[in-house]
Amino acid sequence: MENKQSDNQNSISANIIGKIRTEELSMRSKKFFTLKIIVLVGVSLLVLIISIFLLTYVFFSIRVSGHNSLLFFGSRGIFLFVEMFPWTLFLVDMILIMSLEWLLRRFRFGYHRPVLYLLGGIFVLTALTSILIDRATSINDRMMDQAYQHRLIYPINDIYAQARRFPGIGSDICICRVISVASTTLIVEDMRGGTTTILTVLFPLNDDRATTTDLYPGETILIAGDHRDGVIQAFGFRKVSPVVAR
Repeated sequence: MENKQSDNQNSISANIIGKIRTEELSMRSKKFFTLKIIVLVGVSLLVLIISIFLLTYVFFSIRVSGHNSLLFFGSRGIFLFVEMFPWTLFLVDMILIMSLEWLLRRFRFGYHRPVLYLLGGIFVLTALTSILIDRATSINDRMMDQAYQHRLIYPINDIYAQARRFPGIGSDICICRVISVASTTLIVEDMRGGTTTILTVLFPLNDDRATTTDLYPGETILIAGDHRDGVIQAFGFRKVSPVVAR
């Protein structure tokens, strides 16, 4: 048995040496492999940083635009949330994560890892880091302020300047300021676009969540409903920060 294994090893060695001599295989210096590792590490870190930046912005834009309020409006609100989610940026981030997974598999520690485990681990790491950056620091808020002063480079300046803009905002969504409050009716003003539009908001009578008892004139709210002829038949509303309406 041992002689057979020794013969196989000698045969493999002889085969490799033969290919080297016939230039089918070429020898690589230690510097080449060191440089390759440095390049892989550098590119991997760059892809990871870009991925975290994009996902951080996705979380930030959802929060600062009031988009996350739709999750409290029942099934219709959840449907609108999914419909208006910034899918383009999210899909770009997923492509970066898959690229990072491919790069990490060039290393020995990633080669033997199952693809789904490695992809899942990268996504969890990226998501947790992005949420931490968004919620525990003021980096995004400062960058948005810088964008309003046109101090960031293109296209980052344009991206952050539109962070408060509600994705796909239209007749189904109103971010408005309350003018007057009645039991099941609100009079609000929508000042987006540089003009002021007075709207009447009606709430369903049989919905216990549709109460105006905690609303006061001057407050800013996000309303989801069906808009027609200056009247919104609402199915949900939520107080938001006044900065969302800017």
